Amino acid sequence: MRNLWRALRPYLILALLGGALIWPLLGPDVPCTDDGQLYYYQTAALEYSVRHGLLYSRWMPDAALGYGLPFFNYREPLPRYLVLGLALAGFSVPRALNLTAALAILATGWGTYRLARDVLDDEVAGLVAGAAAMAAPYVLLNVFRRGALPESVALALTPWVFRAFWRAGRSRRGLGAAAGAALGWAALILSHNISALLMAPALAGYALLIGWPERPRNRDVPRRVGGLRSLLRMGVAYAGGLVLAAFYWVPAFFEKNLIRIGAATATRNNSYIYNFVAPAEVFAPPAPVNPAWLNPPMVIRLGLVMAIMALIGGVGGWLACRDRERRAQIAAFAVMGIGYLLMVFPLSRPVWDAIPVLAFVQFPWRLVGRAALGVAVLAGAAAGAIRCWLPAQHRRRAVPALTGGLAILLLVTALPESYPLQWCPLPPRPTIVDVNRFERDVLPGLDNEGSYFPAGVTPPHDSPLLADYEAGRTPQRLDVSAAPPGAEVAVRYRPPGATATISTPEAFTARYLSYAFPGWVVRIDGERTAITPEPESGLITFTVPAGEHEVVIRFGTTPLRAVSSAISLIGGLGLAALVGLSLRRGGADDSRAGAPERSADARDRRAMWLALAAVGVALSLARAAWPDDVPAPWRVTRPPAPQHPADVLFEGQVRLLGYDLPDGPRPADEEIRVDTYWARAAETTHNTQVALSVLDEEGLIWSEKEGARPRGYEEPPLPTFLWPPETFVTDSQLIRLLPGTPPGTYTLAVTLFDRDTGQPLTAPRPAGGVTTQLPVGTLEVAWPRRAWGGGEPGIQRPIGADVGGLTLLGANLDRQAAWPGETVLVTLFWANEGGGSTGVPALTLTFDGEPLAVAAFTRPAGSVPSGAVWREQALLRVPAGAEPGEHAIGLTGTGAEPLLLGGLTVREVARTFEPPPVDVPVGATFGGQITLLGLTAEADETTLAVTLVWQAGADVPISYTVFVHALDGEGNLIAQSDRLPAEGTRPTTGWLPGEVVTDVHRLAVEPGQVAALRVGLYDGGTGLRLRLEDGTDSVSVPLTP
Repeated sequence: MRNLWRALRPYLILALLGGALIWPLLGPDVPCTDDGQLYYYQTAALEYSVRHGLLYSRWMPDAALGYGLPFFNYREPLPRYLVLGLALAGFSVPRALNLTAALAILATGWGTYRLARDVLDDEVAGLVAGAAAMAAPYVLLNVFRRGALPESVALALTPWVFRAFWRAGRSRRGLGAAAGAALGWAALILSHNISALLMAPALAGYALLIGWPERPRNRDVPRRVGGLRSLLRMGVAYAGGLVLAAFYWVPAFFEKNLIRIGAATATRNNSYIYNFVAPAEVFAPPAPVNPAWLNPPMVIRLGLVMAIMALIGGVGGWLACRDRERRAQIAAFAVMGIGYLLMVFPLSRPVWDAIPVLAFVQFPWRLVGRAALGVAVLAGAAAGAIRCWLPAQHRRRAVPALTGGLAILLLVTALPESYPLQWCPLPPRPTIVDVNRFERDVLPGLDNEGSYFPAGVTPPHDSPLLADYEAGRTPQRLDVSAAPPGAEVAVRYRPPGATATISTPEAFTARYLSYAFPGWVVRIDGERTAITPEPESGLITFTVPAGEHEVVIRFGTTPLRAVSSAISLIGGLGLAALVGLSLRRGGADDSRAGAPERSADARDRRAMWLALAAVGVALSLARAAWPDDVPAPWRVTRPPAPQHPADVLFEGQVRLLGYDLPDGPRPADEEIRVDTYWARAAETTHNTQVALSVLDEEGLIWSEKEGARPRGYEEPPLPTFLWPPETFVTDSQLIRLLPGTPPGTYTLAVTLFDRDTGQPLTAPRPAGGVTTQLPVGTLEVAWPRRAWGGGEPGIQRPIGADVGGLTLLGANLDRQAAWPGETVLVTLFWANEGGGSTGVPALTLTFDGEPLAVAAFTRPAGSVPSGAVWREQALLRVPAGAEPGEHAIGLTGTGAEPLLLGGLTVREVARTFEPPPVDVPVGATFGGQITLLGLTAEADETTLAVTLVWQAGADVPISYTVFVHALDGEGNLIAQSDRLPAEGTRPTTGWLPGEVVTDVHRLAVEPGQVAALRVGLYDGGTGLRLRLEDGTDSVSVPLTP
């Protein structure tokens, strides 16, 4: 019993130290993470299959709304079956997920402790390394922010695998130990394929180091079996792991083109190109968690404290150790840590580009987690080195203080990483119906990108099988609806296939409601028949001949899968034989199974155990009992501190608190990050989203419509109307300027939309009135770092004319046809192909040869350098009186010959100057320019159609938006319509003096609810309303019942 206690004691101590980190996982709810819900529903689908007799299959029949997926042909089974085992043992699925994640954190510490203790021959070093590994920010990030369960399991297995390889090189039971190492390596592959890919080169290098036939100089260190036998053991261990897991990884790799694997890396966020991390972020100091910040960015940290300790351990451990083997171990883990970290930084981009398979890693920052193992071992070496440096007479008292102090430092700085953003209260026992609903409404295929659907298949959003699941029936996958009259069918289902007896008077095409995929076999009377994927759906179809037949539908194997499974089986038998041979030979195991006596004497160790236990208990109690409203070193509530504070209310409900914008001029080809800070100021029904625009002095947009999210951005976990008081969110975007944007000073504008309706919210303008496009700051733009090529900006009409010493490359019109009064965006593309800097000539747009008074072109500030390519923009307004038909848009000025930029079709409008009859005369004149003559309201059961009759009193220089508000009896707004007149076909700038325009608005409202209509006009650019003569900005028209 005493020996058992001695063996378990360090693991129990590390569990106490990790208690504060895993505390949140002891509750019934799971953290809301990026992927957590996926594993929750994957577990439910897997449990359904197992309870229906399908213990393991590459095909998950009940996923994809019942159509099934080759899920386990590509995804790792071990973590999912670990969760399933806990669920089948009686734990709820959320608790099973939490327990698996908690055990992964603890097992990471346990394994690193055992590895560092053995390779450094130092108990203190092992304990500190174990604590450092558990406290590694990436380990906690995986659990509490990403929810990457397979990767967490793989990180937990990695130190055990390295230790197993070390033991295989040290043990006299070498073949048995090599078999154990092979088993661990296979388990790592079956836990997370990307982790296996990333660790494969480091493990191979470590195996060479351990197996290299060199004897240690220090005779106190037990001798290894040298020569080729040692290398052979390492080869057996490494190749054995690959062989054992071959049934999984060989088909997963060589059959990857059978699925939509490209979807996994097709999006920006999943591309390695956009997921490198700067050293400043990796080595960022720890910061306390801020509960008021609902969506802090995901920061990829190595752990500054651990990194500093690793530096001390690497240098100090090397100097303190005179033993060649220990120095080799320190060097090996230093190379591992540094090598993986270098692959995280942008400077490693050429390596990623040169190795195509690395694209499937997706995120270079994953390697921070791999570097953490080497760094943790070196952190442990620092503890050992510091202890060695202490005078012998002080070590006895210093060791407990040293280990306890380092543990406190590591754990307290890691605690902020163990706070989830939100909790997800999920049902304890999800059913297959819950899985179906999740796939239908959220993510079909139980994957973020739908990567595991067969190639060419579009992920479905409905299925006829859902009714069977809802009713608790066996899914009726055999579809014989095309069978002729008189056909008889009897079906027996056995997942994932079926057996049917079919009697039919003539041949027909049957469907089986699963996706056609290699491995499916249909046999009719024992003879294999051809499977044809249905053209649109990709489902299985086959021809049933006339007569009575037995049809067997089964998901089987392919030659590749059969061979790889046979390899794994043979390899497993071979490794079992090696274990048996090793046990038969016997011999003592010299791999330091017990705690090294050289660390300290018994009293020193007892004091160290007590110190560490006290630290673990104290931190766990502090974490559990610390009041939420009292600041802690790891948790402080504080308001945001934007670089540019602001206080702007959008419709009195959502507040802009400020924004961050890079200082100084930004190259025009650089993505510009802008962070805006928001809070809910009052009750609101809106769920908002933010749009950012870069504007010039004329209000023209110089940024692309669709921005991008920076790496690490997290969407707010709650809709706007549920943001708690005293909290805030950040909206982070990367602005991309239009190719060819010239240098100058631009305005950054913010628009806040309602996600559901797409309607912008209004905010007060600094100069008065309201606006939907709020200017918040200025942006200085410089020439790009790399000159654009002439084809990059997307020129529609090449020209190539010399104008004032510059080359006019071409021009674009943003539309080919327009209504009278409508604006057309004209873009010119220029290049300075001369030998020096020059100015830009002043030019004028023409409409059928007549110069137009338009806004000036936005042109580069200062002179243009040689080789520069840029664009200019201006708005051309089609004259109100333009005749319908083709017209020429040209350019003139500076004595140059007029240039044709393109043709424009002016659409025909039906003009009238005679007012039609109206039910309700109004006669209200807005701004002295536009008169509302009257309106007519006509209703059906669900819609109120309001016909407005307008008349222009003079030329209207601004395009106004008409608003029609439906009010109930108490004056509350119950429906509205905001748009340009006549559904956008008759902008007010196209009205001739005296012209009458009919404008119909349809309101989705029951007519009996509407007591009055409120009508007016406003400038869409400024939000300013046109006023009546009495100073009001709208006219109210009562409706008679």
